[in-house]
Amino acid sequence: MPACKNCGSTQVDEDGAHGYTICMGCGNVLEDQIIVSETQFAEGGSGRKHMMGALVTDDGSVIGGSALPNKFGCHKNYQRRIVEEATRVMHCIANRLKLAQQHIDSAVMFYKMALSKRILQGKRKSHVCAACLYIVCRTEHTPHILLDFSEIIRENMFQLLRVYTRLCNALCIKLPAADPCLFISRYAQRLQLGDKSDVICVTAMRLVSRMKRDWMATGRRPSSLCGAALVVSCRLHNCSRQISDIAKIVRNATATITKRLKESLRTPSSKLSIEEFENVD
Repeated sequence: MPACKNCGSTQVDEDGAHGYTICMGCGNVLEDQIIVSETQFAEGGSGRKHMMGALVTDDGSVIGGSALPNKFGCHKNYQRRIVEEATRVMHCIANRLKLAQQHIDSAVMFYKMALSKRILQGKRKSHVCAACLYIVCRTEHTPHILLDFSEIIRENMFQLLRVYTRLCNALCIKLPAADPCLFISRYAQRLQLGDKSDVICVTAMRLVSRMKRDWMATGRRPSSLCGAALVVSCRLHNCSRQISDIAKIVRNATATITKRLKESLRTPSSKLSIEEFENVD
């Protein structure tokens, strides 16, 4: 028998029906909310018998004591079907975005966490699946943006953003800021730059790095910074690409790209020559 930590007495009373253990010497509660594996029944005032305590499933869900064993099995099978349907939706989205199986497995784990916390009510399954996958993409630093997911599920991006934000807050997930350098190669490939693609990408990444040092990346979308960096890099390497063409690729307005270019003119990096820019870290 366990001894009381308060008075050292070994005379303790364990009440399995109410789930606590009390020291008979000083009245100190040694344990409470004890989970037992045995099933007990009690008789009510009308003569009907009901089950004592509650059933706890393997995923942490609690079913009240009034639930019968057949309801417990139905509840477990129902949750399993929900997870299987969500997994199929995630596979469809991941195949379009060329994500690996490990990304899907991680997203399913986030979905199960959200399901156990009961925060999926009133939300579309496609929104939640896309948001879970996007969380994984942010943690794994893959070159995907939220707009990619909204186009695949054909839903409004701001509605998807709302679900994504609620999931992160409910699951206490703190994601790192998206690095604009991850998207440079992706946008450059769509521009069809030919043999100059690699050198333009390297210069654009250096420009984005300078923007981050000059605090231009704070409070701005990564796609707009990539667009401005690609405009400057194309002009440095004599590649004819209009601002409007690059704006369509990065999915920003031409005015937004122009504004980023004007903002970069007010940074210390704009005063560097091409030779100084290539040599300065």
